[in-house]
Amino acid sequence: MIAQAYRNRIRTQESLGEQPTDQAALAKGLKVSQGYISHLMTGRSELNLARGLELATLLKCTLADLSPRLAVELEASRSGIPIQQQTAYKSVKMLNGSPKEVVDLIKEILKGNAIKVDDYIHWPYDHSEDTYAVQVTGESMSPVMPDGSTAIVDTQKDPEVGNQVYILQGSKALFATWKGDDYLELANTSYPDRVFQLKPKDSIIGTVIGKQIKG
Repeated sequence: MIAQAYRNRIRTQESLGEQPTDQAALAKGLKVSQGYISHLMTGRSELNLARGLELATLLKCTLADLSPRLAVELEASRSGIPIQQQTAYKSVKMLNGSPKEVVDLIKEILKGNAIKVDDYIHWPYDHSEDTYAVQVTGESMSPVMPDGSTAIVDTQKDPEVGNQVYILQGSKALFATWKGDDYLELANTSYPDRVFQLKPKDSIIGTVIGKQIKG
């Protein structure tokens, strides 16, 4: 997101006929090395709240444009609520990337390994710390969860009959409705073989506890 905010700032400056701010100027403004700026752009370094506010000022953007996580931290500090409590309660980690990249992240999660996540989304409802936001792709769960929607998946919540769940089926991750006894159902009535059973190598990633429907 930092790199995108930087590109947006350059485009704005160019449209106004201004001299674009290069990374050397950002480094000078933050009083850091140019290598650190480069690492920020590639995600190899993370911002703290103070540095994030400085960078947002330089890029003339909001803190949320740089990091939703830091925006939540700022809200917590302003409200007087402990940051750890506020961030755990109000934000969830967003799994971004290509379908293969998301599946690779999910495999690490299922192994119990920590994963590096830079993007967070606001979710002001009760959930465990092992909760993730995932974009829905395809129409297999339409109209319950249309393509492009965002599902909030709690990996610590056991599925109940009628819940939507997120599963790893071979090399593909998908959403379906839990029917019990390892049976699931796709919501889209136009799909063949809507009801299917988990195979021994398939895994339940977590239960959908909320969704943000596209449109």
